Amino acid sequence: MTSRASNPAIQAFVRGLSEHPQIGEVLITAKNSGEDCFELRHIDDREEKATALIPCTTEDLREIVATDPQGNFRPLKSSPDLRRGWIAKASTESALWELLNILYPGAIGDWYAQQHQGSRPTSYPDFVGRQSGMYRGASQLSPLETRSLVAGCCSERHCLKQRLWTTEGEATHDASQDLPLLCREPCQLLLELARRTSKMLQEPQVSIELPRSEATALMTILKEQLKRGKPTDRIADFSSPLNPRRIDHLTRRIEQQFPGQTEELGE
Repeated sequence: MTSRASNPAIQAFVRGLSEHPQIGEVLITAKNSGEDCFELRHIDDREEKATALIPCTTEDLREIVATDPQGNFRPLKSSPDLRRGWIAKASTESALWELLNILYPGAIGDWYAQQHQGSRPTSYPDFVGRQSGMYRGASQLSPLETRSLVAGCCSERHCLKQRLWTTEGEATHDASQDLPLLCREPCQLLLELARRTSKMLQEPQVSIELPRSEATALMTILKEQLKRGKPTDRIADFSSPLNPRRIDHLTRRIEQQFPGQTEELGE
């Protein structure tokens, strides 16, 4: 456990809690006195009485973040599907640091490094250029295909992190002051989707001619499926045609090919 004297990141974070008490889906309340200096709960439980929520230890919290409300494994801790109904308390800044690293691993350290050290995030071309073996194909996607892939995989619908890294030809992203969930390089989920997309683009291509109204109907169906999803959908299973990131990416690809012909994809 890191001591207060050696952890300027958590100290800086605590100083800003009065202005920015939320990180991801978690609300943090700082108490003026008492043994429990900090209280954490799901942001959607902010109106609930503490007695209505289940107290949890660090080990309890590890179990909570491991699965979504339907009991599916959460491979991405920054996905917007954190379970509700719990409350955790920390008596020190070091204890708060431990809880936050369970909820959002590395988030406070990344935020502090970006704010105070200004380190340069990894770009997508640099990241995929270092890949070898089965992931080498991720570097073969065109800049247009890459932007569509990133837009579909990294949208707020799927991930709460603020992306700092860029794709080829994309302007640099500046980190906001109030959202310490920062993404400094592409994640494994994006890399896997890029690999599968690269393989799919090598398959025989087919062309379908549709009236504009039917194309719009197809887009509507895809969007509705994306909104509804299924409790059993596994977000890392890109072999499934119903994978939400895969559907999101497909929808954006269609819109790129037919600009102005279908309704704009909304978040």
